[in-house]
Amino acid sequence: MKKNFIGKICWCLSIMLTVMCFYSPVQAADSPDTPEKESIIHILFIGNSSTYYNSMPKIVEGLANANGIPTEVSSITAGNYKLTQFADTTNAYHKQIAETLKKEKWDYVVLQDHRESVIQSLSESEKAVTSLKKMIDEAGAQTILYETQADLNGRDFKIDDISVFLEQEQIQYLLNRNYYELSNKLNVALSPAGMNYVRCMQVYPEINLYYTDFQHPSLAGSYLAACSLYETIFDDSVYENEFVPGSELDEEGLLKGLELEEAQKIQAVADERLSIKEKTQTIVKGFTGKITVERKTSENNLLYEEIGSRVRYLSLNDRVVSVNQNTGKITALKPGETMIMALTDSGVMALSSVSVTQPATSISIEEKNGIKLYRGDKLSFTVSLAPIDSTDSIQWTSSDPKIVSVSASGEITAKKIGTAKITAETDSGIKETRTVYVRLKAVTKVKAKKVKTSQKKKASVKITWKKNSAAVVYYVYRRVKGSSKYKKIANAYSAKYTDKNRVKGKTYYYKIRAVYSITKCNSLKSAYAKITVK
Repeated sequence: MKKNFIGKICWCLSIMLTVMCFYSPVQAADSPDTPEKESIIHILFIGNSSTYYNSMPKIVEGLANANGIPTEVSSITAGNYKLTQFADTTNAYHKQIAETLKKEKWDYVVLQDHRESVIQSLSESEKAVTSLKKMIDEAGAQTILYETQADLNGRDFKIDDISVFLEQEQIQYLLNRNYYELSNKLNVALSPAGMNYVRCMQVYPEINLYYTDFQHPSLAGSYLAACSLYETIFDDSVYENEFVPGSELDEEGLLKGLELEEAQKIQAVADERLSIKEKTQTIVKGFTGKITVERKTSENNLLYEEIGSRVRYLSLNDRVVSVNQNTGKITALKPGETMIMALTDSGVMALSSVSVTQPATSISIEEKNGIKLYRGDKLSFTVSLAPIDSTDSIQWTSSDPKIVSVSASGEITAKKIGTAKITAETDSGIKETRTVYVRLKAVTKVKAKKVKTSQKKKASVKITWKKNSAAVVYYVYRRVKGSSKYKKIANAYSAKYTDKNRVKGKTYYYKIRAVYSITKCNSLKSAYAKITVK
C-alpha cells in the first residue's frame, strides 16, 4: 500500500516536472480589488511559527505601505499549532480570536495550518477552516489561506495510518493540491507561497530559503512568503516594490541580513500569478466544459521574458475527466471527482475542482404499492436507480407525516391510523410513489355469553370485545357449526352486541372487525368466540 501511494505521488510529480511545474501562487480571481489608498487596511494573521518567523506579517505590512496602501497587521500565533486547535471553542487562543474579531475592524484574516493537518487529516482542516471562516465572515472580513513550505529534507507522515517518508517535492505537491481543494470548496482566496519556494530554488538556487533546521523559513523565505501573500491579498504586483533591504522604508530593520539582489529576485519569482475562473464545476458524464485562466505578471519582469506565456492543462485523474492540454476543454468520462491543473511554461500553476455526475434515468422501489402497517411499525424501502453508476441522491417525502413519517434514508414509521403517500425523488427529478396504509389492529378479548330468556327454543347471545378507540364502527360476523362461511350480521357502535333469537342446541362462532373510514385501514377479523346455546 505504501509503494502504491508513493508511486502515485511520483507519477504526478514526473508529469509536472516534465512541463516545468514548479508551483506558484495564486487564486487572484477571488482576491479583492485594491483598496482605496486613503483608508487603512487591517490584516489579522492566525498560524504557527511559519507565520511569526522573521516577523513575516510586518513584512507584508511594509510591502503594502511601500506601494501606497496604508496597512496595519496583527497576529495570533502559537508554535506548532494547528487550525483545529485555534477553532476549538475551549481553547484560550480561540477565545482571543473571537474577542479580537469583535473588538476591532478587520479587512482580511490570513489562516495558516500545520502541514501535518493538511496532508494527514484534510477533513479536519476543512472543519477548522469552515468554523473560523464563519467567525471571520460575521466580522465582515475576508479569509485568505496561506500555504507554507515543505520540509527541505523531507519527513515522515501518516497516510491511511501507515508511516510514509515523503521527499520535499512530494510534500509540496500534496500541500498544494490539498490547499487548492480547501480553497475551491470553501471559496476563499489561496496564496500558495510554498510553491514559490520550489520555483525560486529552481531559478535561483543560490538563495537560501530555509533556516538551519531545514524546516522553518529563513529571512529570504519569509520575504518570499510575504511577497506571495501581498500579491494574493491586494491583487497587485510586488515587482520592483521599494520595501527592500537598505531602504529607508524598513524603519524597523526587518530585512537586515537579506541582500538587495536577493530581494529583487524573490520579487520577480512571486510576481507571476495564475488564476482559474472555474474554481469548481459539475459536469454530467459525457458532456464537456472549459477551464478559463488569467495570467498576470509585470511587463518589465525579465525573468519570464524568454519563457513565454503558454498555459497547458493536466487532469489529475484522466479516467474521470480528460482535458485538452492546449485548449483547456474538459470531457466528463466517469462519475467521480478530480482536479484540473493549469500551468505556465514558467511553472506557475492553479487547480480547478471538477465533479462528474450521472443523472438517474429511472427509479424503482422494490416494495409493492399499498403497503399495510400497524401503528409503531417501521419499514425501510429498497430503491434502485438506473443507470447503475448514477450519482443522484434521493429525497424522501410523506404526504402526511403525522400518519406516516419518512427519514432521509427512506425508513418509514407508522404513527397514526390513516393513509399517506411516500415519494422518492432523485436529483434529476424522477419520482416514484408508494401508498402506505396504517390499519387498525385486530379486535381482542372477544367473548360470547348466553343471555337469560323465557323462551324455550331460542335464546340471545351477548358478544363483547376490547374497545379500539380509533374504530368508527365494528362489523359483527357469525357462522353456525356445520357452515364454513362467516356472514356479517350487524354494525356495532360500541364494544358489544346482542344476537337475538339463536336456536338452542346449536353452536355459534363470532368474529369482530374494527372499521375505519378507509377500507384498507380496517382491521382483520378477530379470533372467534364460540358458544353452544343451551
